[in-house]
Amino acid sequence: MNLAIDKICYLDISINNASPQRTRIGLHAEGYPLSTSNFYELCQSKKYQNCKFFRSLPGVCVQSGDFVYNSGAGGYSIHGCRFNDEGMPLKPFATSIAMANSGPDSNGSQFLIFTGEAYWLAGKHVVFGRILDGIEIIREIEKSGVDEEGNVIGECIIVDCGCEN
Repeated sequence: MNLAIDKICYLDISINNASPQRTRIGLHAEGYPLSTSNFYELCQSKKYQNCKFFRSLPGVCVQSGDFVYNSGAGGYSIHGCRFNDEGMPLKPFATSIAMANSGPDSNGSQFLIFTGEAYWLAGKHVVFGRILDGIEIIREIEKSGVDEEGNVIGECIIVDCGCEN
């Protein structure tokens, strides 16, 4: 499996109206064409702009990508409403990015950025890239606090997004 970085996208993230900080994400397009083309096109078309990071499991991951409701209840892919898993040989690792889903073959627009190891999630989420720069702002999202259900308390917003190549 080729894990070379084929494409690079970015998310400019603001926490509680502070100046945005950029996170650069490298995508493994050759190994995961559906997931990477989906994320790439949603970044390029600015669909992720104004999306909240709405869920956090501190030390494990943060979640965003619901451009419909900003709550985890919505979003859809460029391939139709949902698309199938592409095989899951990679285990989630700190700085990896994966598709969030509600079960097998239910990938849409939502994604997870991992801040720690999550081997118990191996085989449940398609890991299709990794953070190249800017993991610090993702760790700040974790520090903004969560309620008893894991919902992010602070305003953590993707204020801009796009792709470098």
